[in-house]
Amino acid sequence: MQYEVRALAPDNQIVALVIDAHDENDARRQVEARGLHATRLVPRRSLRRPASSRGGLSLVLFSEELLALLTAGLSIVEGLEALLEREG
Repeated sequence: MQYEVRALAPDNQIVALVIDAHDENDARRQVEARGLHATRLVPRRSLRRPASSRGGLSLVLFSEELLALLTAGLSIVEGLEALLEREG
């Protein structure tokens, strides 16, 4: 089964990837083996993202990514700046 993963890298970058795994625990182990911290792990077949009418970052995605950055130790200003740079 494939899992869509959003993870935090050691350099505080948010990484999105797809993992082939037997189950969620196997997917999480594979993510950790890459030196990443999984912040979201969803079976690919059930992943549904809300459409954004403006094509920008959705509120849910923005919130999840900001939370991951804050949890990693960034200040709110650093987290917002990182998201702004990424959206570029």
